[in-house]
Amino acid sequence: FTTASDASSPQATLTNLPPGLTSATTYSIGVGGIGVVSYQYSVDGGAWSIETDVAEPIEFDRNTEELHTLAVIGKNAAGFWQPADSPTQASWTIDLTAPTAVLSNYPTGTVSTTDASISVGGMDVAFYRYRFDDDTGSWSPVRNVGMPIDLSDLVEGPHTLEVIGADPTNNWQ
Repeated sequence: FTTASDASSPQATLTNLPPGLTSATTYSIGVGGIGVVSYQYSVDGGAWSIETDVAEPIEFDRNTEELHTLAVIGKNAAGFWQPADSPTQASWTIDLTAPTAVLSNYPTGTVSTTDASISVGGMDVAFYRYRFDDDTGSWSPVRNVGMPIDLSDLVEGPHTLEVIGADPTNNWQ
């Protein structure tokens, strides 16, 4: 391909990009830009694709948990390419691993209190759901990790609390 670094060089733009941290593994990324009629792209430093019309999006499909970088160069109708050493770039990280919720401040053994305020945390846990003495499978609404589970008026006897955590990309335990 031919490159030019003067004012006639186009600059590709990207639309429908994934957020910086995501659990999604497929995206349809649009390419455009003033005067851009076609493009080439490279994923994660790989080889440049064949020339593609801007009407066709980049179909991204990767299921590896890591940082991904997309580089795109545009071409205008006059045949000038955006310099390959100055591509339009976007990066994001795919996270598919669910975190593990960790409880603290919970009563253990036999206790004389009828109230409990239980904290939920854990590495990468941002949200959680819980169920308490519930054998029907009903979970609480989603709660932020900073909100404790406050239990009151507990009756005498054993109790069961189950908690599942989620990270910011919505991977659930």
